[in-house]
Amino acid sequence: ICQARAWLLSTGFTLAYGAMFSKVWRVHRFTTKAKTDPKVIMEPWKLYTMVSGLLSVDLVILLSWQIFDPLQRKLETFPLEDPVSTTDDIKIRPELEHCESTHNTMWLGLVYGFKGLILVFGLFLAYETRSIKVKQINDSRYVGMSIYNVVVLCLITAPVGMVIASQQDASFAFVALAVIFCCFLSMLLIFVPKVRLKRN
Repeated sequence: ICQARAWLLSTGFTLAYGAMFSKVWRVHRFTTKAKTDPKVIMEPWKLYTMVSGLLSVDLVILLSWQIFDPLQRKLETFPLEDPVSTTDDIKIRPELEHCESTHNTMWLGLVYGFKGLILVFGLFLAYETRSIKVKQINDSRYVGMSIYNVVVLCLITAPVGMVIASQQDASFAFVALAVIFCCFLSMLLIFVPKVRLKRN
């Protein structure tokens, strides 16, 4: 379960954000190339190549982490406590399970560093293409807004998730709600304008 959480979060982020990133990168490349070559053709296979490249970097990092320093379940025990709602002669020993590896901070830094780089670069591309309207890609503005949404929520969720990691229920609820809200808002920004356009 420890490995599955890291793999699902990392690859899920790359697939979802990578698609938006590659689309904004495509708009940026199209507009910069169109100035020199007005008959430039946008090829969809380049989008798949970009997402595959980002995913392959993820796979290298995660496989290295799993092979050389795998995440393992660690049990943290706390001092005995008296129960609140009983008069029986019993004590409760709270226990907390963590997923950790020997060099956990290094691996998290590597993953966060890579994700942070593509977040910053995606933010730059979204800012550069904010006012560009391309006939072939009519939703580039909404994809840029989705990238802003992902960046803001990542900047909030990652540090808060690390701070409240010792409170498992709160940490799980916060990260899960942030992921759901981020996906919902991104899909809303990308697909609702398309539905409205079809109706008109």
